[in-house]
Amino acid sequence: MKARNLLIDVVTALYLCLYLYAAVSKLIHFDLSVAQMNKQPFPDSYTPVLVWLIPALELLGAALLIADKTRLLGLYLCVGLMLVFTVYVSLVIMNFYGHIPCACGGLIASLRWKQHLYLNISYLLTGIIAILLYRRQDKYHSLVVR
Repeated sequence: MKARNLLIDVVTALYLCLYLYAAVSKLIHFDLSVAQMNKQPFPDSYTPVLVWLIPALELLGAALLIADKTRLLGLYLCVGLMLVFTVYVSLVIMNFYGHIPCACGGLIASLRWKQHLYLNISYLLTGIIAILLYRRQDKYHSLVVR
């Protein structure tokens, strides 16, 4: 039971750090975020929405992870975002868009696309494991309380 809780806490902390860093980085370097978003393979008309929506969702996910009552919802949101980002990186690697856009800042910018994909898959898998463990833990607690 302690190992399960420790794993959930470690995964939660990793997601919290990742999404806080990503969101704050995008907001601090807002002009760069707008320029990078305009390099993406979707219409520039989406940029005003995406440059605010993505960091807002990242911050919301991080905030939900902090409280025990909202942690599972936060894990679902963070894993969902990671799934979207992983699919996007996969499409870039498969040359689906015809060019390779550059949109990562900070530490992630130093990764090659395949390394980025491996990092995303690692986060995705550990997030899914944490959700499964968390749900199993909730079922266990509901059985014990009865």
